[in-house]
Amino acid sequence: MYQGIKVYSSVSDPTNTLGQGAGDAWMLLYGWTDVVPEPIELAPGTGRQNTLCLAEIFPVKETGKETLRQVRVQGKLRIVAGYETPTWKIVDQSLGKGRRAYVQVVDKSNLWTFGEVLLEVPIPCPKGVGTSECLSAPPIFPGEHDIHTIEPEPPPVIEIQLPPPPLFPIKHPLPPKP
Repeated sequence: MYQGIKVYSSVSDPTNTLGQGAGDAWMLLYGWTDVVPEPIELAPGTGRQNTLCLAEIFPVKETGKETLRQVRVQGKLRIVAGYETPTWKIVDQSLGKGRRAYVQVVDKSNLWTFGEVLLEVPIPCPKGVGTSECLSAPPIFPGEHDIHTIEPEPPPVIEIQLPPPPLFPIKHPLPPKP
């Protein structure tokens, strides 16, 4: 749940429409990658590589409207890698015949530690686009947000009408009033 990579693109948000402050802000381009629940041990000198392909544009949506506007990915990318590390404990273990050893094991009674690594890189300029234009973050306009943002809506009004109470037939006459 907390492991994986997210990729954001820089945008220029003068009106603080994203709630990240006026000026430079970040919009999600790519959500969590595949999470690896168990550690992977690699042979010395080797590495594991996953390739992420990002489009040159990403959609934004104006609040209350269904139409999308395409925004060029330019400025900077922010890559956030989330990871978990276990808490370790040392256990005194008997090896038999009077021999003992101290072994490091995962402490399952403790919570894992969560961390993040953040990397920001400039986006290279595509061919035919001026350097000054592509190095600045693209603007977004008031009310725009990424299409992954969940906008809470008020719950629908539910009217409940209770049925009238049931009428029970009287099988015995009522006792006389005193």
